Amino acid sequence: MDVNPERDEPEVEPEPDDYEAWFNRGVAHQTGGKCDEAIRCYKKALEINPDLCEAWCNLGAAYREDSDDDEAIRCYNKALSLNPLDQVTWNNLAVAYEAKGDYRGAIRCCQEALEIQADLAVAWYNMGRARHHRGDWDEAVRCFECAVQLEPTDPQFWYDLGVVHDDRQDNDKAKACYQKAVELKPGYFAAWGNLGVSHLLANEHKEAVRCLEKAVEVKDDEDLLWVNLGLAYVLVGDCDRAVAAAQKALAARPDSRRAWCLLGVAFHRKRNYDEAVRCLQKALAMDPGDHMSWYALACAYALKKDVRTAVEALRKAIERQPEHRNAARTDEDFGSIRDEPELRALLKEEIS
Repeated sequence: MDVNPERDEPEVEPEPDDYEAWFNRGVAHQTGGKCDEAIRCYKKALEINPDLCEAWCNLGAAYREDSDDDEAIRCYNKALSLNPLDQVTWNNLAVAYEAKGDYRGAIRCCQEALEIQADLAVAWYNMGRARHHRGDWDEAVRCFECAVQLEPTDPQFWYDLGVVHDDRQDNDKAKACYQKAVELKPGYFAAWGNLGVSHLLANEHKEAVRCLEKAVEVKDDEDLLWVNLGLAYVLVGDCDRAVAAAQKALAARPDSRRAWCLLGVAFHRKRNYDEAVRCLQKALAMDPGDHMSWYALACAYALKKDVRTAVEALRKAIERQPEHRNAARTDEDFGSIRDEPELRALLKEEIS
């Protein structure tokens, strides 16, 4: 049986002077993800009617989607010259300024939006983002808290509030925010990942494993998630899974210094010191300033009873992080070489 295939009907161009038709065509293209065509149609509409505020707003949004923030800002400003009381456009302009790193401009635009509509949650959120970028964490918290009070079901608002609490080193509040985010959006892998790290910081290692396993179920090609999960496995004593997690991280990103360090630590815990040394040397080849890898390498060489190399690696760790001297004084990994004069001399040295 012959079947006639369906063909797309060719698009009929709007009449040359029908700005509404050009505008509507632009909306259709923008909705369909065709930014270039949307921009062309909005420009046609504006050639006919330069005071069509909606077209300037949508043209700005199309340029934002096309990653042209300068043109987006120009269009939003034109729209606001026609309608300065459009709080949504003020908010969109704030987003464009933030994308360019102009956080002061973003804050100013959010304030304008909130002068018009004080309960515009997204403007509070975007002002919180700009405040956060400027390092004004207390004000960022205030803005994000306003956002979540107005829109308590938005998981992104809770997530960003958690990130600021992380920066303020308030782990309990950060953990509560990430928990709220994953309750609202169970597939939110970034929130699961950060929640797992919060549990790690609280020494809640089994909960960390649970959360980070949730994260990699959703996003299995993110090296940092696998690294953090591997660390959690090390801390619960499951080094076989730690090795597997590190290998997953390296499959996602072969040059992940953190993953090579984790793999070295996991092999160290498995008493495979030769493999530990190999992996830690890989990590240090990528970042010679990584004090944790130097310390772990010193531990591995100490357990191999290679005194001179262990002491030299420990010296490099201490040069980069003096606290490693105190850690080494009680670390059992150095037990077999603790009486060696080179190590005793290094551990007796005071921080210069």
